[in-house]
Amino acid sequence: MAAEMFQHRPAAPVSLLACVVALAAALGGCAGASLTRHGESLADLAARQRALASSDAGTEAWAELASGFERLAATRGIRAETREQAEFGACVSHVYSGDSAAAVSALGRFVARYPIADSADDALRLLADQYARDGRATEQLRALRQIVNDHPESPHAADAWAALWPADGAASAGSVAGGAPSGDGARARVPDIAPTIVQELGLGIRTVVVDPGHGGEDPGGTVAGRPREKEIALDVALRLAEELRGEGLTVMMTRDVDVFVPLGERNAMAISHGADLFVSLHVNHAENLDARGAETWIAAPARDERSALVAARENLGAGSTSELADYVSQLLSDTKTEESRALAEAIQAELVGATGATDRGVKEAGFVVLLGLRVPSALVEMGFLTNAAEAELLSQDAYRQTLAEGIAAGIVRYVRSHAYIP
Repeated sequence: MAAEMFQHRPAAPVSLLACVVALAAALGGCAGASLTRHGESLADLAARQRALASSDAGTEAWAELASGFERLAATRGIRAETREQAEFGACVSHVYSGDSAAAVSALGRFVARYPIADSADDALRLLADQYARDGRATEQLRALRQIVNDHPESPHAADAWAALWPADGAASAGSVAGGAPSGDGARARVPDIAPTIVQELGLGIRTVVVDPGHGGEDPGGTVAGRPREKEIALDVALRLAEELRGEGLTVMMTRDVDVFVPLGERNAMAISHGADLFVSLHVNHAENLDARGAETWIAAPARDERSALVAARENLGAGSTSELADYVSQLLSDTKTEESRALAEAIQAELVGATGATDRGVKEAGFVVLLGLRVPSALVEMGFLTNAAEAELLSQDAYRQTLAEGIAAGIVRYVRSHAYIP
């Protein structure tokens, strides 16, 4: 792990200089490989980063270096390991630059894409530190908890334990100083009966990410003479956001205009914004023009051919077949299936009750947009655009409002049933 080389740099965020040193040391013989358009290899960029870390370089220099790493990561044909190291280099550079928004976005994206990478624990620690500097205690605690759960052997796990379960038993945001529990009673502060995610964290559900499917150059499903999937999804999503805000929840949208957002960036946005729930909205399609009704999906291995086909349709644009297969297999185990099922069941019940739509139930498949989130998440297929009667309904403002109200009712039902009670 890069973490084993961590040191402090005066007046700099914790652990950054060692991240720089570790990145440079990890390159080995890669000095001449994988050049950016400007001719800089990963080794060149790492050397620049190390030099800047030893100087009084300002925001502009660090932002320029971050852009260099990002250009390299976007280069076609480079090795996966090089891309991963370049993205981590960009993360460190953004933190050094002092641009909080850029740092949180880059770190959240890295954690989502590389949950089992050697530097994933380092990225989580940097993310927790950034949240602490920004005064975002809830998100800081979540990042620390992720270190403990996913990287128990990490050098950062000791500090994370101390911050989450100090001697007085109360989670202490804002500081990660302290040691790890030790001895036979080391885990005595953890409840004997595993609570829900929300109860375990003691944070309650505050932030819901609403994800209107498709957008921009990706229209989603289309049928001649009928509204496109991306338009229906966005309209209902905006209405849903309004309903949820009326219930006192904080809502973040992956898009609120007609723009294209890659699938990987959608869940990265959810992570970087400290989402407690993630709900993606879509419209269904089928060769059978009589197919109708609403169904809600969670991320899990597909149980039948149709489930696999639905996921494949919604995963278009996520990458090549081999890349997608590796990504799905890597992240499925990280998805909170049972919590997501409870959320999906609540949404499905309320949605069907509000609209009178045919109840197609809760189903499972490997949707990329839901993978690796580590918070309850669901994808809602609100009806069939290929069914003439449902397409007519989906084009009506009143029905879209009913859809939004039904989905909101399901989310609120889940939130209330999982509220943290101290």
